[in-house]
Amino acid sequence: MASMTSILLARQNTKRAARYIEGSTFSDVKLRAGAKFYEKADKSGPVAGVLPEGKDQASISYATQGLNDEDWYWRAMYDNRGGEPAVVVGYVLEGDLIEE
Repeated sequence: MASMTSILLARQNTKRAARYIEGSTFSDVKLRAGAKFYEKADKSGPVAGVLPEGKDQASISYATQGLNDEDWYWRAMYDNRGGEPAVVVGYVLEGDLIEE
């Protein structure tokens, strides 16, 4: 019974820790040059891609706290047309978003 309680509390904490954008699945934002897209919400983990030089736009959908730190990471993707892979999806640090 104690393990079921732990599972339910962990699930509730996870839902509370996420930040969502109202009314849209993805919103376009500007990113700092060379922003890294991590495979997971963990800056010490594998990198899914890096925002190419000359690009500053990506799309984000929600934020979550890091798996191993207190930083916030946004679920993001960008169109890498002409490159490999064609679309890069991952998590970017909140500090890499440019507020306008």
